[in-house]
Amino acid sequence: MMNVNDSTFSDEVLGFQGTVFVDFWAQWCGPCRVMLPTYEKLAIAHSAENVKFVKYEAGADNCTEVVREQRVSGIPTFLCFRGGERVDVMVGAGDLEKFVLRNLGQ
Repeated sequence: MMNVNDSTFSDEVLGFQGTVFVDFWAQWCGPCRVMLPTYEKLAIAHSAENVKFVKYEAGADNCTEVVREQRVSGIPTFLCFRGGERVDVMVGAGDLEKFVLRNLGQ
């Protein structure tokens, strides 16, 4: 699973023609740590040529601009992009599998 930051987000997420799931997280965030195994499991199960899963460490070095641009106000936040357009969002620790499957049309 790829980590992205302010300098790579545009190319890796907005420039990708398929579906991209982005996990906005922080090391100090308890709910983020709880959601990580599920996110990793879903990434292994569903990554494909046209689907990828990335992580963005909110507040880390080189990781503040995209948080503002994407209006991420709490973490964990999961965004789904399709063809470079944001199509869905899930904030907080919730049913991540349902979020991913819904956005994959399953």
